[in-house]
Amino acid sequence: MEEEEIEETEVEYPQVSAEELLERVVVGAEIYSNLSTGFIQDKLIFYGKSLFDWASEMTVQIPEELNEDTYRRKLSEIANKLQRASNYYSAAVSMEETVAGGSKISKNDIIRAIVKDYQSRGARRPAGTVIESLADSYMADTISTRIAAKIVKDFWKKRMETITEVKSIVEQIGMSLHVEAKHLVR
Repeated sequence: MEEEEIEETEVEYPQVSAEELLERVVVGAEIYSNLSTGFIQDKLIFYGKSLFDWASEMTVQIPEELNEDTYRRKLSEIANKLQRASNYYSAAVSMEETVAGGSKISKNDIIRAIVKDYQSRGARRPAGTVIESLADSYMADTISTRIAAKIVKDFWKKRMETITEVKSIVEQIGMSLHVEAKHLVR
């Protein structure tokens, strides 16, 4: 066996100035800002509310001053919000799995179903390109639905994680209060 010689070629990379790079980053930031503002506040509505509305509703404010009473109420609020987020997350996982399962249908299966539908009605079939366009349209909608289902699932997962993190912080404050109260009693 002879070893083949590998010829090394030099790759030339385009030169980008710092100003060009900065300009591209600024344009990207503006696009991101416009997209996120519209998307979060107006466009993606699920369970009757936007992402922004859900995030606001599920936020847990940590009070400046905690005493026994406010501590108990805060833990109760956290438990309720965590339970809600968990329920919505569970539903979102089921929905995503359902949508993903439905999207495993191949384009050929869709084309066959469209052709069969025309045959069963005794209707004249449109051209093959039209049927293929119908199938592509169905597949595009399915992909969009899968993406939306994943966004909703990820949103609720992140809400649960955030609420759990806040719960941990509030519990740490509670332990600190307990230690302070115990120390003052002595």
